[in-house]
Amino acid sequence: MNAADALLAKKDVMARQITELLYAERPALLERYGPTGKVRCLEDMNYNLEHLAPAVALGEKLLFERYVIWLRDMLGARNVPADDVRRSLELTETMPQIADPVLAV
Repeated sequence: MNAADALLAKKDVMARQITELLYAERPALLERYGPTGKVRCLEDMNYNLEHLAPAVALGEKLLFERYVIWLRDMLGARNVPADDVRRSLELTETMPQIADPVLAV
């Protein structure tokens, strides 16, 4: 199994972990967005990992960087602060599966 496939295989677990960490760190998110917002956040974490996998497979960091710029702009248009997006990506980097040098983009 290559690194991208390994990432996708663990995507659901990692997305839940990232979402839980983000909401534990920032309880105001639940107040701001409610339970539906937390569900949307989990969906977004899955999307982030799904977009990371091809960048890993191709060894193209720029591919994911372009996605992140689009994500920041798209969520910003929906009044999600760029800092929340940044923090979710920082938490993604802390996942042991991502910290593995094979998965580093």
